[in-house]
Amino acid sequence: MEQQDSFRMGICLNCIADHYLKLDSIEKAAEFYEKSLNVNSKTNNLNILGNYYKGIGELYEKQFKYDSAHKYFIKAINTYQEFNATRRLGYAYSLFANHCIHINQLDSSLIYAQKGLNIGNKCNDKELIRNSLNVLRETYSKMNNYKKAYLYFGLYKSMEDSLQKNISLQSLAIMEVEHEFKLQKEKTDLEHKTLLSKQKTAKRIFMGSFVFVTIIVLLISYALYQRIKRNSMLRKANDTRDKMMRLIAHDFRSPLISISSTLQTIPMLIEEQDCNSIKQMCENVEGSVTRVLTLIDNLINWTLSQHDSIPYNPDNYNLKDICSDITEIYKPVAEFKQIKLVNLITTDQNIYADKNILRTILRNLINNAIKFTPEKGEISITAEHQNGNIELCIQDNGIGMD
Repeated sequence: MEQQDSFRMGICLNCIADHYLKLDSIEKAAEFYEKSLNVNSKTNNLNILGNYYKGIGELYEKQFKYDSAHKYFIKAINTYQEFNATRRLGYAYSLFANHCIHINQLDSSLIYAQKGLNIGNKCNDKELIRNSLNVLRETYSKMNNYKKAYLYFGLYKSMEDSLQKNISLQSLAIMEVEHEFKLQKEKTDLEHKTLLSKQKTAKRIFMGSFVFVTIIVLLISYALYQRIKRNSMLRKANDTRDKMMRLIAHDFRSPLISISSTLQTIPMLIEEQDCNSIKQMCENVEGSVTRVLTLIDNLINWTLSQHDSIPYNPDNYNLKDICSDITEIYKPVAEFKQIKLVNLITTDQNIYADKNILRTILRNLINNAIKFTPEKGEISITAEHQNGNIELCIQDNGIGMD
């Protein structure tokens, strides 16, 4: 009975130490890992010992003591192998692979990340698969193998989306239970309830923002499709629908990628209770949502113009400002391919044109330029006065065309 109690105590102490480690409370984490090791000396349980080695390795990793971290990660791997703890061994492989990136042992990182991925696939552990794919992505990126880095980034994003969907469904169920629990616990300590409320509110804001943008895009897309479908000229309707879907794919991808990247950071900030960073993230999401809504408005106006529902409204605009707005939209995509996007138009160049039509043309030209320009290429935007008109040039060093 005493040995069984020691075993349970060792597990509890390990969990507490892991919790302090996630909060970056290094001294507290080290204290409870040491207590866990002392308790385990009575039971000599390899499972607890492996967890201790893994936790100490992570602790040294956070302190940038890579030699010590390396030693304990190896001990954790050997212990899990001896205990035949397959799933825990997979997580140890993934952590060690990430450690190898920090010490620039990229070949070792690939080997151990692949081992973690194999165990994740065998155990159908999506979180382990996600972690291993992310390490492979980062390793290939460090090796400047951008094709494989991009491949594993796609696989990582797909698995991340799957995990996020499961989390969303679980969150909805948890929220219902917590609501009933709150009604029965109205007299609970105010400070504790306020802390929980802040964490849940932050999570709901970010999840709600993503869901809201997705619903808006779907509703607008559906409304435009219904408008086109009602057109008596079937061929023109089909052509307009195809153009609309291409615009949606081109224009909404960058803001939504920005929103998705922001949301991935939220769980960590909530755990760290970093309210300032959460506020900054909210502002970033708000900016991305604003850009999406602006694109939706422009898309609606363009679609209506195809049916002669709105007039052509030219006016005087600053050409550099318009081009700067467009390049800002495609900046994340260009940076991902390491393409330099240069706006060489001077601030004194104005243009008399319909702004929405001009923006649509620029978006398509710049998007095609990015699509067909190789990695580390360059795209330049220039403008010259020609006989009372302005000649606008989007030039890249891609494969070209006839």
